[in-house]
Amino acid sequence: MVGHSQVERLKPEDALALQALAEAVGWRFHPEQAHLLLSAGGTVFGQRVQGRLIASAGIYTYDTSFSSLGVVMVDRAFQRRGLGRRMVERCLTEVAKTDTKVTLVATSEGFPLYASLGFQTVGQVYRYQRDRADSDDALQHYAGMSKMTRADLAEVIRMDDVAFGAPRSALFHTLFSQMQDGYVVRDATGALQGMGIAVCRGACLLIGPLVAKTNTTALALVQRMAAAFDGPVRLDVPSHQIAFANQLASHGFQEQRVSPVMLLGGSKLPGQRDVMFAIADPAFG
Repeated sequence: MVGHSQVERLKPEDALALQALAEAVGWRFHPEQAHLLLSAGGTVFGQRVQGRLIASAGIYTYDTSFSSLGVVMVDRAFQRRGLGRRMVERCLTEVAKTDTKVTLVATSEGFPLYASLGFQTVGQVYRYQRDRADSDDALQHYAGMSKMTRADLAEVIRMDDVAFGAPRSALFHTLFSQMQDGYVVRDATGALQGMGIAVCRGACLLIGPLVAKTNTTALALVQRMAAAFDGPVRLDVPSHQIAFANQLASHGFQEQRVSPVMLLGGSKLPGQRDVMFAIADPAFG
C-alpha cells in the first residue's frame, strides 16, 4: 500500500495533517508551528496512506547557494520501510541541479540516515529552557531598545541575512505575523545593533532568531522578552556561543538537549555566525 502512494507537495491547508503526523511521531507541534513550516517559503513533501499523512520532509531554499532541511517525520507505524530516506532524497532532488549547500539540525534517530547521505557534522545546537521567571529581568533597562514594528522588518531581515548567510524574507514575514514579542536595539545613530523575535508555542515562549553585535545586547533582549512572559522560556543556541550560554545558565536557564548541526556540500556554514545567538526553528537552519 505504501509503495503505491505518491509523494506530494503539502499546502498551508495541510497544517492539521502535519500536526497530527507530529503527534504520531511523538513530537509536540502546535497549530502555529505547523502553519509556519508550511508558509515560510519552503517546499514540504508528504506521503499519505488512505488519506492519512504518514511521512513528511521539507526543504527551504533561501537563495541559489544555501538551503535547510527539516520536518523529517515518519509515523511510527510505518517506520523502517525506507520512507524517511525517500522523503529526504525527494527534498535533495529539489536542489540537486544547483551547487547548493544543505544544512539540518539532526535528531538522534535521523543522524545515521543523514550521515549515510553525505552530511557532515559542523556544530551543535544547545536547547536551553527556564521554567521560572528571574526577578532581575523585570529591572533590566537597555539603551536604544524598542518594540519591533513592521517598519523595522526590512532592516531586521537584512541583519539576519548577514548573520545567517542567506535571505529569509518569507520566514520573517510569517514569524512577524505570529510574533508574541519582539525588540530591536539601535545605537545613537539609529543603526541596528540587535534584534529578537519570540513566538508562543502552547504554554512556552520560543525566542529566535536572536541576532546581536554583542553578548550583552543578546542577553538584554532575552531578559526583556522573558520578563513579559508568564511561563517557560526556551531558545536554541549555537554551540559557538559559549559565553552567552554561560550567561543564560547564570539566569536560571538549563540545558535540555544537544543536537548536531550537519551540512552537505561544504565544511562551514555561511554567514557571520558569531552574531547569531539563537535560531528560529531547527527546520530553518
